[in-house]
Amino acid sequence: MGLETFCVALYEQPELIRRMYDRIWRIQSRVLERVLACDVVGAIHHPDDMAYADGMIVSPKHLREFVFPWYRWCGALVRDHGLPYILHSDGRLYPILEDILACGFNALNPIEPKAMDIVDLKRRLGDRLCLIGNIDLGYTLTRGTPEEVDAEVRERIRVVGEGGGYCVATSNSVTAYVPLANFNAMREAAFKYGSRPA
Repeated sequence: MGLETFCVALYEQPELIRRMYDRIWRIQSRVLERVLACDVVGAIHHPDDMAYADGMIVSPKHLREFVFPWYRWCGALVRDHGLPYILHSDGRLYPILEDILACGFNALNPIEPKAMDIVDLKRRLGDRLCLIGNIDLGYTLTRGTPEEVDAEVRERIRVVGEGGGYCVATSNSVTAYVPLANFNAMREAAFKYGSRPA
């Protein structure tokens, strides 16, 4: 359909959009039920980008009507299996943070530095949501040195890891142009500093 056609259809053909979502959710629901039937599954990681770095892709009203009811159904099913429910969405999610929590998500990833302030998120949601990511792909991991990567990981653990609820990870998918030395520096720093450095 493409984004432009989709956005026009939201206003001109809302019933088409509703039918499209119903079809997608029927398929996705069967997939989730099959995944949850496997006893080796340790968490459900739901990737669904809903925002750009400077704002939402579509209105929160649209998400509340078409998307979040399904997320809540998924969250209840995942919770019944006693598993963590993780949302991956890039971008600036401030307008829908409470919705994310209401859907039953336990963790949020990747928390891009240019889109959201992870320290602010920790202050606002740290007791209700695990924060995953935020190690910068814009500079540190791609163009920085291993020493800079080590320092950034140490700082995230020191500031955001206090009291738990933080997992070291990149601020988006690891690209092919991330130097292996920098990726390894991130991994090694996570083990070196543990839960929180002095």
